[in-house]
Amino acid sequence: MLSVGQRGANQGCDVRLDPRAQNEQADGVESINEMEVTINLPEDILAALEGRWGNVFRRSREAIAVEAYRSGALNEGQVRRVLKFDTRFQVHALLKLHQVPLRYTAADLEGDLSAHRELGILPAR
Repeated sequence: MLSVGQRGANQGCDVRLDPRAQNEQADGVESINEMEVTINLPEDILAALEGRWGNVFRRSREAIAVEAYRSGALNEGQVRRVLKFDTRFQVHALLKLHQVPLRYTAADLEGDLSAHRELGILPAR
């Protein structure tokens, strides 16, 4: 959730990205699984970003995820979780949009070929 809190005149505003999410586990104990990030932006900057991007929270989260993948800090699965994507193909599309090449190893290829053989898409060796 994006929340914008007003500060004093000409002091801008605080943009809070995704407040700490608390999930109740089966045993009734709450666990925190997300971190709160606050970005302080002047009001005119926030308005400009909202005008261009619409959802500042989402675009900020995407920018962090894309750069983290590009730098090797996150893998494809982690990017998928951060952005709550349903498939890895959504991650691929986002990375392509930002001109970030996939890290696809020989082991990844062998795994995909093996899966295709098991599914009958490719003939068995």
